[in-house]
Amino acid sequence: MPSSMNREAPLTLLPPTPALELTAIHRHAVCYGANYTRGRRETEQQASSLKLLTLAMCRLPDLALSTCVVQALGGSERDERLEEIVAQLKLEAAGAIRLCQRALEVHARNVGYDLQEWSMSIVETTSAVLHMSHNARANGEPCSTPLGELREATRAICQALAACENDRMAVPEHLSEAIGRLLLLFMLASKLRSTPSEPG
Repeated sequence: MPSSMNREAPLTLLPPTPALELTAIHRHAVCYGANYTRGRRETEQQASSLKLLTLAMCRLPDLALSTCVVQALGGSERDERLEEIVAQLKLEAAGAIRLCQRALEVHARNVGYDLQEWSMSIVETTSAVLHMSHNARANGEPCSTPLGELREATRAICQALAACENDRMAVPEHLSEAIGRLLLLFMLASKLRSTPSEPG
């Protein structure tokens, strides 16, 4: 088994990352997600936040499958089939990020709040999970897993959907959390794709 990974492909493969770099990664993920959604920004911004979040939810089963496989096999027996699944994870995570980001933008425009605060919240969520994972590993405690982060992102998207009608100012809080957690999956897939497999 390669020393740089373990069987669960933990998020501790990702180093704590400066906020400025996380912001750039977030922007890249939103752009990269167009390869999966096949949508243009102008078209997406004409949709309602409810529709965009529904589209994101429809894509989560595929994301869950690739996340499960990468978590189970990410550190062992790297082969072309796994590389394809890692590539799919990166694409699917980016697609979900893009749809949630567009939903946040549309909601901010329609309700009339400043998007900047919630853009910072996305980065803070990602950064906090990375630091907590490394602290847990250092203390011999269970670390956050890709599937665990996907569950939390799914929960947050569901909460955003539920809040769309009766608690509008809860929507950006839930969406920024969802995007921040999905960003971890995008970063993990990017990391695994850039890590060469070692000869047997």
